[in-house]
Amino acid sequence: MHVRHRRWKLKDRRKGFHDCFTLMTYNVLSDTLAQRHPQLYSHSSNSDMRWKNRAEVILRDIEYLAPDVLCLQEVEPRAFETVFQLRLGRLGYTGRYCRRLGDAVDGCALFYKHNVFALRHAEDLDFKSVTGKDNVAIIAVLDLIEHSSTPLSYSSSSNSTRSSTSSVNSSVSNLQPSSSTRSVCVATTHLLFNTKRGLLKLAQLHSLTQRCQQLASRYNTLYSTVICGDMNMTEESAMYHYILAGETEPFLLNENFISGQIRMSSSQPDTPYSILEHRRRSRVELISAPGEPGLNQFAHEPVCFTGNGLDPVYSLLGSKTGLVRHGFYFRDAVLGLDRDSGYNGIGYCAGELDRYYSTWHSASQALVDFIFHSDMHSSETGQPPSAADYKSRLAVKQVLELPRRTDDIAPRMPSHSVPSDHVPLMVQFAFV
Repeated sequence: MHVRHRRWKLKDRRKGFHDCFTLMTYNVLSDTLAQRHPQLYSHSSNSDMRWKNRAEVILRDIEYLAPDVLCLQEVEPRAFETVFQLRLGRLGYTGRYCRRLGDAVDGCALFYKHNVFALRHAEDLDFKSVTGKDNVAIIAVLDLIEHSSTPLSYSSSSNSTRSSTSSVNSSVSNLQPSSSTRSVCVATTHLLFNTKRGLLKLAQLHSLTQRCQQLASRYNTLYSTVICGDMNMTEESAMYHYILAGETEPFLLNENFISGQIRMSSSQPDTPYSILEHRRRSRVELISAPGEPGLNQFAHEPVCFTGNGLDPVYSLLGSKTGLVRHGFYFRDAVLGLDRDSGYNGIGYCAGELDRYYSTWHSASQALVDFIFHSDMHSSETGQPPSAADYKSRLAVKQVLELPRRTDDIAPRMPSHSVPSDHVPLMVQFAFV
């Protein structure tokens, strides 16, 4: 569906929001990757698939929506330099690029309007040392520029650091923000696609949340965190449960079913999310039916990994409790879900889980792109800090509605009006 046909949906009707910004995430479909997998796009014409034509439509869509923060995936180095950095620079954006490792032809990019935000910190994160895969992420801490007679000022100094769990290249300013500075940490990534390597994908996601927590501790700042991108998971998966619930049991499910891209069984009404959430809430014994696919034998206690722990993935995800946790309280900014609502909280039922999609080609029509926003937990209570503790707490003001599977006007993608096999997701946040 063309972005001009998509409507904005108001999420928060409170008045008095003065500091708002918009954020978009968009997988633009690498030209090289599209050419390597022509079977996925047999429905698209040569003209619709030509990068020069697609790039023009992508740029028009970005200019039309004019996000304050723009996160892109599957961006090739040349496209970043000659298309996005050049053209978006004329529109007032500053950008950063991180290419995937090895022989990969694409990477992630993050842009922000330099009259809206000033950069406090930015770094590139790769997951090679943990998962052996070439996926990457970009993390940026952005400070809202107060439109007053005393603008924020930054020095140009920078340095580079490396993390013990993942490779990190960073740029850090000497800014000492005032107590009134409103800040947000934005992280964007494109996780591993392989539908059968759920543990690797969960390890990449866990590495990203850990790094975001480390940055919050470094700056000793109560800012909100946004994680977005092409997650290659579904909203009924164990990975989605990890994000919303703050914990999950990585060794409960067969690895094939962790990302949700492969269904457990057509006759199984429960999803990985519902099974894991029921266990989280009750921690009572669940009895699986004989021969039920996807489930290891388990009792009410979380399932622990019992191997030798030499594999870095198992070392990262394994624990004595059988749980892998993060310290955020994430909400799905687009679907409006959080840990306390879950599917039942907004009326999801069988047959409705797949009502939205963000990607559509010959092999799949699914929701795999997400925008999550969160506050840090209080270390004492394990609950989100109160509003009084925050200078930079975020609320979702409105979202650009996702296309539905029932939309008759939506062709498979790319098409002349939809230049990628993904659609952009966009949210308007407000500092409260």
